Amino acid sequence: MKISDIRTHIIGEYGIANSNRYQISFAPGTDLSEWLDYAPLETPEVYDRKWNTNSKNAQIFSWLADDVQLPGYNVATGDLKGYVPGINMKYAHSKTFQECQINFILDREHTPYKLMQRWGEYIFQHQDTPSISGERGRAAPDSFIRTGYYDEYTADLIIDKIETKDKQGKEVVSRYRLTNAYPYTVSALTYANGPNQPVRFMCNFNFEYMREIDPSVDPMGIFAGSFRESLFDNTSI
Repeated sequence: MKISDIRTHIIGEYGIANSNRYQISFAPGTDLSEWLDYAPLETPEVYDRKWNTNSKNAQIFSWLADDVQLPGYNVATGDLKGYVPGINMKYAHSKTFQECQINFILDREHTPYKLMQRWGEYIFQHQDTPSISGERGRAAPDSFIRTGYYDEYTADLIIDKIETKDKQGKEVVSRYRLTNAYPYTVSALTYANGPNQPVRFMCNFNFEYMREIDPSVDPMGIFAGSFRESLFDNTSI
């Protein structure tokens, strides 16, 4: 391969991937969406920031995501005696994904932080206790915490990798779907005297599975149906 061919490939036809061009969104169910005041995307043109006009939280969630780590994975293996004595074969038996970490910069209203706090409150919901006496004459507590149903507090998380197109517009070149995600770690906020700087926090998400999906597919169509029904459908690549 000639140097001119490499230059044509990297500079002309494809170019180098830029780390600062991406977008994230998630699609909660109806109840969780109302709880978070977060409406999913209404158009596949997510790279143009065309969001549902009733979903300010969706805009801010993506805009203030300072960085996101696309999860890697590990393959667990076992040993199997091979055909040659003394030599074992390692076979793959399960695949586990690393966590998805997103770091946010906060606006004055702390919108991303409040969004994650509300999500946590939906997972562990406070409910009132009926006014009855507890055992041994002790008064029952005024409320208790109920853990929500898994299918209700999880949401698919979409990570789009964006690049320039013909030196004019932008296009989604890669789209990744993290199925049934939910925040399990929300870091503390730090306020400190000294030079002023943006307030940041970190959030880790658990999820079941990650796949690359066709960027041309309508995101709303992606979210329709369960992961188990669409794991090997025709919309994947």
